Amino acid sequence: MTTYDLQFKNYIEQPEYKQMGVDDNDVWADINYLQMINQFEQQYGEIILDSLDMHTPFEAKFAKSEAFTKKQYNSIVIDYRNDHIIELIRESKNNKILLLYGEGHRKNFHKKLKKVNAQ
Repeated sequence: MTTYDLQFKNYIEQPEYKQMGVDDNDVWADINYLQMINQFEQQYGEIILDSLDMHTPFEAKFAKSEAFTKKQYNSIVIDYRNDHIIELIRESKNNKILLLYGEGHRKNFHKKLKKVNAQ
């Protein structure tokens, strides 16, 4: 078993998109990592990487204290992504939309969606 396999042994793998009926007509609606980084830097300033950032292997435990606050994390990873998805839903002409998202988004997403629907 590889280090990668050990890190994720307690997780359930998402089925392949094809198995879920997703095809070329469907839309990938999430933001990508570059959009996330750009939004973070726009809100909080440029991210400056140091030698620890550049030389820590992917599978190694990062020995640096958190580089961002919980509020910063939530504003980008939860709020920004949820706002983006809600805007796509509002603009969609489809009457059926399947959204696959992690549990951490659920409460915030429902709250924001209800607020948009009330307008």
